[in-house]
Amino acid sequence: MKKLIFLIAAVFCLASCKSLPERIEIFVSDVEANYENYTELDWAEKDQKMAEFKLEYAKKADKLSQYERDYINKAFGRYDAAVAKTKVGEAVSGVKELLKEAGHYIEGLVEGLGQSDTLATEGNSVL
Repeated sequence: MKKLIFLIAAVFCLASCKSLPERIEIFVSDVEANYENYTELDWAEKDQKMAEFKLEYAKKADKLSQYERDYINKAFGRYDAAVAKTKVGEAVSGVKELLKEAGHYIEGLVEGLGQSDTLATEGNSVL
């Protein structure tokens, strides 16, 4: 009886287990759908999971078909694109914030250097 239960459990597990390409696809699709809402902690978790996938891929690559390897590499590229979009978005936000504050910064810098009287008398505007 125990052997029968074990056999049924093994068959069920094999039927429900996802292949490496399928698991990577599910993961990358989830990242693509949600990356804009990720925190730094979320990204750390996602990067860790991706590192695990890449390690597993490296171990199994010779057993995969060319189609599966190409599919996985394309998914890796899609993940990197989501990471890049996040970094670009962060950079753009940083530049926007810097530009909002730049005028006041330059004004303070000029005053601190003692040049505000010279600029005002020459008709130059810092802003």
